Amino acid sequence: MSVAGPTEANQGATATYTAQLTGGDLSGAETYSWSIVEGDAELSSTEGQSIDVTFTTAGTLLLAVTAGDGVCDDGAAASITTTVIPATCELTLECAVNEETK
Repeated sequence: MSVAGPTEANQGATATYTAQLTGGDLSGAETYSWSIVEGDAELSSTEGQSIDVTFTTAGTLLLAVTAGDGVCDDGAAASITTTVIPATCELTLECAVNEETK
């Protein structure tokens, strides 16, 4: 199993992550469980094959997912690490000069 999604994102942005079954993984996963292992973000859900993640804090986000078929206790698992780039703001300062007070 693998996770498709960005490995780099801007703080404040939202992205979609999808669990992808491959080769010898579960042929028909019925359940998916997502969790944040490291970092801070908002998940649209902790269930489902795809979720949206909003990156609330700059740094490293480690996102994990497990998939189960509802029959066996063993499931497939995968994770992805995303580097969250700090938000930047541009501060501009405009000064007006009064020609009469020069």
